[in-house]
Amino acid sequence: MNTIQSLSTDLSAAKASMKLGDVELARACGVTRHSIRRALSGNENFTATTLLAMADALGLSVILVPKDAASALRYRKDTSPVRSAVDGLKDL
Repeated sequence: MNTIQSLSTDLSAAKASMKLGDVELARACGVTRHSIRRALSGNENFTATTLLAMADALGLSVILVPKDAASALRYRKDTSPVRSAVDGLKDL
């Protein structure tokens, strides 16, 4: 199961890789800087609307998959995300 903390960590990493500040991300999402900071803190719930807006602005998609498939799609740091997903799906 994903947690708010893990979602926040992933969103923060994407934000950092794009070299976006809180203000720029907030503008792209149509929310306040405060909403971005709360969401990225990992300590507070944030709305699905904020999650979807942040993911979109960061070039990410939010998808729901069956739990069995989700474990196969987990990113392994020792290989590319695409290769991880393809290799994981072979095991299903």
